[in-house]
Amino acid sequence: MLKITSSVNPKVKRAIDLREFKNRKALGLSLIEGEREILAALEAGVDIQELFVAEKYTNPSVVAIIKKCERLTSEIFELSANVFQKIAY
Repeated sequence: MLKITSSVNPKVKRAIDLREFKNRKALGLSLIEGEREILAALEAGVDIQELFVAEKYTNPSVVAIIKKCERLTSEIFELSANVFQKIAY
């Protein structure tokens, strides 16, 4: 798991861009936010390419999501609190 502490990181910038439909359509990607929604996507077989988690996560469901994504070879990034706030909407 890589840690990101800068909001100018290209991965963070792209995640922010995915808030807009035109960018999602152009990139062919979606942004899924929230534990319940991510778990539902995983259960439906959605290919999660990148997972962003807040630093100091302790919630058992977040740990379960991380483990599932690790098995699926998703890239996992731990974001500092201020960066995580930037991508949350």
